[in-house]
Amino acid sequence: MKRLHLLCNAHIDPIWQWTWDEGMSSAIATFQSAANLADEFDYIFCHNEAILYQAIEETAPDLFKKIQKLVKQGKWQITGGWYLQPDCLMPSGESFIRQISVGKAYFKEKFGIEPNVTWNMDSFGHSVGLPQILAKNGYVGYISCRPRKDIQFSYPGRFFKWTSPDGSSVIMSNCESYNSFLGGAADKIVKEIKGVPLWMLGSETEEDYKDAKGMEDIDFCLWGVGNHGGGPSRKDLQDIKDLKVDGVEIMHSTPEALFSENLNVTGEIKQSLVTVMPGCYSSMARVKQGFRKAENFYYAAEKILAVASLNGIDFNTSLMKQAEEKLLLSCFHDILPGTCIEEGEREGLSALYFTEKVARDFRTKAFLRIVMQDKKAGVGEYPVFVYNYAPYTVTCPVEVEFTLADQNWDTNVRYNPHVYHNGVEVLSQQIKEESTLNLDWRKKVLFQATLKPMGITRFDIKVTKDPRESDKEVVACDISKALNGFKPTFEVYSDTADPWGMSDKELKAMGHSPVPYRVMTEQEVKEFCALNNPTPAERIIEDGNVATVYEGIYKGGDRSVY
Repeated sequence: MKRLHLLCNAHIDPIWQWTWDEGMSSAIATFQSAANLADEFDYIFCHNEAILYQAIEETAPDLFKKIQKLVKQGKWQITGGWYLQPDCLMPSGESFIRQISVGKAYFKEKFGIEPNVTWNMDSFGHSVGLPQILAKNGYVGYISCRPRKDIQFSYPGRFFKWTSPDGSSVIMSNCESYNSFLGGAADKIVKEIKGVPLWMLGSETEEDYKDAKGMEDIDFCLWGVGNHGGGPSRKDLQDIKDLKVDGVEIMHSTPEALFSENLNVTGEIKQSLVTVMPGCYSSMARVKQGFRKAENFYYAAEKILAVASLNGIDFNTSLMKQAEEKLLLSCFHDILPGTCIEEGEREGLSALYFTEKVARDFRTKAFLRIVMQDKKAGVGEYPVFVYNYAPYTVTCPVEVEFTLADQNWDTNVRYNPHVYHNGVEVLSQQIKEESTLNLDWRKKVLFQATLKPMGITRFDIKVTKDPRESDKEVVACDISKALNGFKPTFEVYSDTADPWGMSDKELKAMGHSPVPYRVMTEQEVKEFCALNNPTPAERIIEDGNVATVYEGIYKGGDRSVY
């Protein structure tokens, strides 16, 4: 007899077409309903995402205690064990690990549970690096619903081996539909048994039955009211209780029980699972840029705090825990890709700003405490301390700004910086400082530095008083020669009415008909920049011992790029 594992869930987006407060309200209502129905029916509710359980623990403590009791009774399954369901392409490997480690630690503490099967239902693609991270964190199985079978990706079977470049692998399954209509669970289950192709809420036309292939000997069906919230209903549970299909054992189950079966694993995939909604990955650029910045700041702050601690310098880092959770929230698969409403974007940005601010402050405090142990600067010296976060020696360009001891108002002279390490001058060049004051006071220096591993390397800057050079006129030059043959190019691609690329037709239509940008004429530059005279569109704005910086103004159709 065939066996069909029923996995009851409720896909809840805490932020999407609504904001955090409404998402949390939906989670509380859904969990309360699922818990109440557990008193009436013998079924198992499966749900992951520690962030939702945290909110319920804080706002509905009695419900939280009931869930703990249901988990012990085996009627509620902690699934996945991640902090939330993130975008599975853009975060760094470390951020994926934190989704798992933070989530698992919470569930272990509150429920004594450590799942070994996880799912990311709605993520718009899955990195080939994930199997390595999953396997090394004790997972054996993984379920996703995107990319869509056949239209967006070709899968070798219902269950297959998914392998990372290092050889680590998990058993994976793609399920096109993670939820069901309210009161329509039994109908969806029958379609799954018949092998009817489904999409999110289920097939709607008889045409789809032409491709029906029947279920595997051991298979599963995800059901429950999803987008967004609801889970099981009383009608659904009663209909399932009454449902009988010849030759099929229908059982309420869990992902762990499913993957402990002798599954028919067919084929192997050794690549990332893409492409889904590619337009999302170029939308809400501020969120993406803010995420990468906050991510780098956070992990950098952790490293320098660890070094400070090893040197006997400790801080109260409770805020770092909050910052980590805000960073993980910003990974959510409707925030980071940019598919939420504007207010959701603002919530994501506020989380990232919080993370960056906390991490930046801790980094500064730890850095200053460490360098306070160094010798003081000599007369006329400006000490520069550079921290290398890597556990190996790094040679790289370093930028630093500093302030002269006195403002220089003499228009005939200029103070020029020189960088030294252990008394030996290193390659450096002065570049434009951030300040736009017409005053010789703030200095920005770019220099070539060799940095010792996991520690601070000291450099000293000294300045010389030199005659001021006259301002150079902006003239056209051989840009390609100045850039060693490199010539920047820009192109714009046609878009469609559906930038997410949800349908097969729209997906194939995206990214076609590239139109190259061209360098502006001198007259166009004058008009675009509101200048008095025509000016070349291309120029070298920094040129020295360490770096060459190019500036160009381009035009393509009605668009301009600077």
